[in-house]
Amino acid sequence: MSRLHDNRLRSLAEAVRGGTMRAASENLYVAPSSISRQIAQLEEELGAPLIERNRSPLKLTEAGELALRYYREFTMQQEAFVSQIRDLNHLKGGTVKIAVGEALIGDLLSNVLDRFMAQYPDIHLVVRTGGTAEVVGLVQEDEAHMGMVF
Repeated sequence: MSRLHDNRLRSLAEAVRGGTMRAASENLYVAPSSISRQIAQLEEELGAPLIERNRSPLKLTEAGELALRYYREFTMQQEAFVSQIRDLNHLKGGTVKIAVGEALIGDLLSNVLDRFMAQYPDIHLVVRTGGTAEVVGLVQEDEAHMGMVF
């Protein structure tokens, strides 16, 4: 089996997170057909179906669950590796993923994040918004390092 392609696994993860190919396409800024094609190519490469067809929200097969778990673990290990290398070089950089409840988005949070980014320009912030359940899910699934809800 050839090396798994990160974009294919990311497409699968986004489709599961959003519940549909369309939601994944909006989050990744690509056409829904591209998400579907990426998942189909991954299924072909692995030789197993990863999603149950014609289900909404999208439901993973057992093989899909394994693929998603692999992707999440790989992503966490990759982030930890990069962080450790940067620590060795005394750099304060990396990516911080924050999930924020919709009620908290506003000037106060924007001002705090603006000050943080000015103080730590080498840290890339990724902020996702959603309802309480979605924020909790993002943290539980290791899609966000930290979550804030009201």
